[in-house]
Amino acid sequence: MKDIWKNICLLVVVLILGLVVAEVSVRVFLPTRLLDYKYDEEIGIRYLPDTSYQFISGFDEFSVTNTYNSKGLRGKEFSYEKNEVNRILGLGDSFTFGYGVEDDETYLSLLGENLGEYEIINAGLSGYGPQHILKFLKKEGMKYNPDKVLIALYIGNDIGSQGQELFSIENGVLVDKTLPKASFSLQVRQYLAHKLVLYNYLHLIKFRLDVNAGKVNPYTPEVYPFLLDEETLNNGFSFFQEIMKEMKNYLDNKGVELTVIIIPTKEQVSEEFMESFKEKIKEVYDKPDSVLENLGNLDVLHTRLLLFLEEEGIEHIDLLPVFKKLDEDLYFPIDSHLNVKGHEATAIIVAKHLKVP
Repeated sequence: MKDIWKNICLLVVVLILGLVVAEVSVRVFLPTRLLDYKYDEEIGIRYLPDTSYQFISGFDEFSVTNTYNSKGLRGKEFSYEKNEVNRILGLGDSFTFGYGVEDDETYLSLLGENLGEYEIINAGLSGYGPQHILKFLKKEGMKYNPDKVLIALYIGNDIGSQGQELFSIENGVLVDKTLPKASFSLQVRQYLAHKLVLYNYLHLIKFRLDVNAGKVNPYTPEVYPFLLDEETLNNGFSFFQEIMKEMKNYLDNKGVELTVIIIPTKEQVSEEFMESFKEKIKEVYDKPDSVLENLGNLDVLHTRLLLFLEEEGIEHIDLLPVFKKLDEDLYFPIDSHLNVKGHEATAIIVAKHLKVP
């Protein structure tokens, strides 16, 4: 009996040592990002406060450090109380957050350098959509007492998204929804993802294997809503409109200015990127023709967004016309996000708009 327990203990020790060696090896030779956000029952997801993570591109396009302050926002610390300097609250998804660039290279950080007389808070978070932005604004954002709110909307997935996790429309009225508490299973998975690089690396390997085996399609309408059929896309746009109307009314009642920044996809800006995207669609879809036809939704959504913002009297900055004129690579070659030059261009365009009396 003693021998059995000895063998069990030895096996446990060997397994633990093996995991430690594997974890150290992955951190040294195959650095992979740790999960830097957590489930939030009020807003959906939030970044972990007082942390700093190295974020390495899966395509070897960048290696940057993401720093989060005590409230889980990217960059330096800001108190809720403000001084006499005007304050801008920047909201949006990964484009606002600065996916793939350093803390001081995001367009909001650079905008602060361009404007000078403003405090600018980066409250962007990868994966946020308009419903998350509205929820964050009400629950957390207004605590910073901003004079102006800048909301960046990405044509690629913010306008026609079908997700209604945080709000729903009932009898024509926008209604708050309550998220369930995090399950024990989710809590365990998140803990492992927060602590172990090996855990995240294995997930990454599994995803790549599934993509190569055709089990996962990285170009689904869930990822690219503009590939949806017209009726479904219209439903998503209607929901988006209600969210934005509520956002404007809420800020108007608070006496806070709202400006929307429209960020185009790189396929809208560059014909070369568009052709590359079409080729990828042909590779992953058995019947790509109907999907390719829906690519026209990009321009349709862009036009509808502009008309909607004008009708609602929402101040907006459309980056597309300027981006098309610039003879520079503003996006990463593989990843869909803005590179450093893209953030620099955005900061200059927005600063010029805000400086106009």
